[in-house]
Amino acid sequence: MAAVATIDGENPGDFYDQHVLGSRPAVVRNATRWPAFGKWSLDFFRTQFADHKIKAGNRDFRMADFIDTIERSTPEDPAP
Repeated sequence: MAAVATIDGENPGDFYDQHVLGSRPAVVRNATRWPAFGKWSLDFFRTQFADHKIKAGNRDFRMADFIDTIERSTPEDPAP
């Protein structure tokens, strides 16, 4: 598996061009001024993408169900 890049988020356009368009994951640092920083939360994804299908581990989930699983997880019983 390839390493995930860590990038400086000061320029959202660079992130979009290099990672979104290229479907390349990244850890973004210094993105506190991005509009998404204040908008994206578990509740946002639960309501906006409730029926979106995702895969986590070897299981398929609806987004809302996966977020519920994350919120119920514990160190003894972690989410996938």
